[in-house]
Amino acid sequence: MLDWIGNGGGGSRDAWVDPGGAGSSGSCLAVLAVLGEGMRLDFTNNALARMLDRGIDHNDIRAALDTPDHLGPSFEKRWRARKMIGARTLEVVFWRHRAHTQVVTAYWQESSS
Repeated sequence: MLDWIGNGGGGSRDAWVDPGGAGSSGSCLAVLAVLGEGMRLDFTNNALARMLDRGIDHNDIRAALDTPDHLGPSFEKRWRARKMIGARTLEVVFWRHRAHTQVVTAYWQESSS
């Protein structure tokens, strides 16, 4: 069964969520959101859990992916996008395949002070 989350505006940040994770395997996709121009953004169960633990909002993820301050390769064909949000830097690890992007994890970088 799917649950609806979002701001109610029907925009690109609204999404359907599968709370059980379609069989509860860690590799299943938990959220599907439709982005502009047919781009689909998926979050793994791990990404959603880490976002909740770390206080990272879906809007922050979208900002980092839409307009990153830095974009570079990560590991195993994944990419890393960095974005300054307020006084902190958000790092998002993801992979992209054609019109599909999957967020693997996200975290706030530690300051080097």
